[in-house]
Amino acid sequence: MPLQKNQILTLCIERLSSDGSGVAHSPDGETVFVPGAAPGDEADVRIVKDCKRYAFGILDHLRTPSPDRIPVDCAVAGPCGGCSLRHLDYTAELRAKQENVTDAFRRIGGLDVPVLDICPSPEVDRYRNKVQFPVGLDKNGNPCIGFYAGRTHRIVPCPDCKLQPGVLNDIGNALCRFFAENGIQPYNEETGRGLVRHIFLRRGAHSGQIMVCLVCTRPNFPHADALCTRLREQFADIATILLNVNSKNTNVILGTETHTLYGPGYIEDTLCGVPVQLGPLSFYQVNTLAAERLYGIAAQYAQLTPDDLLLDLYCGMGTIGLSMVDHCRELVGVEIVPEAIESAKANAARMGDAVAAKSCFFCADAGQAATRLRRITRNRRTGGGPFPFAQRADADHQRQGAGSRLPAWRESSVRLRLPGASARCAGCARNAARQLEAHDPAGMVERRRGKTNGGPRVERRAFGTLHITRGKRTAGSTGGSPRIRPRCRR
Repeated sequence: MPLQKNQILTLCIERLSSDGSGVAHSPDGETVFVPGAAPGDEADVRIVKDCKRYAFGILDHLRTPSPDRIPVDCAVAGPCGGCSLRHLDYTAELRAKQENVTDAFRRIGGLDVPVLDICPSPEVDRYRNKVQFPVGLDKNGNPCIGFYAGRTHRIVPCPDCKLQPGVLNDIGNALCRFFAENGIQPYNEETGRGLVRHIFLRRGAHSGQIMVCLVCTRPNFPHADALCTRLREQFADIATILLNVNSKNTNVILGTETHTLYGPGYIEDTLCGVPVQLGPLSFYQVNTLAAERLYGIAAQYAQLTPDDLLLDLYCGMGTIGLSMVDHCRELVGVEIVPEAIESAKANAARMGDAVAAKSCFFCADAGQAATRLRRITRNRRTGGGPFPFAQRADADHQRQGAGSRLPAWRESSVRLRLPGASARCAGCARNAARQLEAHDPAGMVERRRGKTNGGPRVERRAFGTLHITRGKRTAGSTGGSPRIRPRCRR
């Protein structure tokens, strides 16, 4: 029998979905997703939408709280929509995420995968090195920083978000005070008026350098010199102040035009010993310490030797490959974004002539780049130069279609070992299945069926997999604009 809107059911929350909602089942077996619930809760749930095969509900009354529940330490965690698991003990959160990885490989990839114990984030609060505050008006009409409420464009004021260092919150609040003193108005989406859209901040986890970037509707910012002076006096770690222009009616935060008001226009930091320069458009892992742990484990899986050629597919700024460059003979990085390739080359150059000489980064689609690699290796063999007998590839399984493009690389190698890093376990499971199917199509069909020619069940191929969380009280991925996906601050 279909569930009705506003119908109240007493349900037991069984687990968490990949986006952090509680999962329960109605008496008729229909799946019900309940945001803000915890596994083990017994609650009265009000149905808000029925989609025939599944439904959405909200907590109406919590009868018996889960033992994994903890007090919420943020006053705006609910309406803000950024921290969907702030009410859950971190150990329980890790357990739920590990279950999601196992479920993704079994349900999406059709693989029984032994999932290793989850590695927690070294820091569970204040771990983000980047924040993008939309700027609006509070109830008194004063400029304020905050975040968009879930699935809306309404800004919830948040003067102290616990996901990034306190100094970034302090800078955001100081800027709002400056706006109020000088009559600088936030941008209004409905009227198209106002100047300041967002405050974009970065902080180097190791260097401590801070980048301040104001996203405005026009390049002329009033009292710019006074603003720079005040910020530098109050916050000594500010290394550069930028003004990014975005005059379009769009959900995209940054525009293409950026002006430097103070400093070099970037900050410097290191990731696994790789020196990097970061501007507003640079892609960079938001949890530096967790990324370093992830890269270290990826290096262990790669099992590099001094004779290996390391392929860094979808390499971005090249940080993963460059963090392993001392353990291989040569590094080849491939990325389709031209600006990222230029950053990767610059990062290699900053590591010294020896690293730059053994590193090659080029801009191409990963599948098309396989042809170029074959040409490079063929020229070396005919020219009598050294040829790496083994190749190791590090792939970002988060990219859409990554699994379908990797077979071309396998054809160009003598032997290939493929450790991968993915921010989305669903995409990783899908690509792992594609790799198995490309390598052994008949065996993959049988593994998914679980039997051979009508005979006994066969053991499914096992892959070790790893999932590192980004920090406390968060769930899922970080992709998308805050206006489209409010949980991007996870």
